[in-house]
Amino acid sequence: MKNYLLLITAVLAVMVLSCDCNKIDVPEKVQSTFSEMFPGASDVEWKMDDDMYEADFTWKGEMYEASFNNDGSWHETEYEIKQSGLPETALNIISNDYSEWEIEEAEFVERADFRGYEVELEMNEKEIELYFNETGELVSIGEEDENEDDD
Repeated sequence: MKNYLLLITAVLAVMVLSCDCNKIDVPEKVQSTFSEMFPGASDVEWKMDDDMYEADFTWKGEMYEASFNNDGSWHETEYEIKQSGLPETALNIISNDYSEWEIEEAEFVERADFRGYEVELEMNEKEIELYFNETGELVSIGEEDENEDDD
């Protein structure tokens, strides 16, 4: 009886450990668009963000994130950059107008309607996102709730 319980415990442990419980079913259209846009991408991990399929992956030596609609259409691509990778105009705006804020993250973002930089600034419990076009001009400002899940 004792051996039987050990066997059942071992089998259950193997089943639990081998389960890829976070795996999602990515539609063929989404996978096809992704493969066409990012040939040779590696370490691809899919997740759902609201109603978007979001892939975190390595491409051309950089970590990327891309999101797609259910029908396979591309929505957005972004990758993190160093602060020094921001245009000088953007850096000047940040240092002059947001000197009390700390740069939490800087990304290059591409969507159908925007191509530029997203800079997340933080001060105390507040975060804001600054959006700069490719030349470094500030085009919009967004606020973000610190308690928001930012996968």
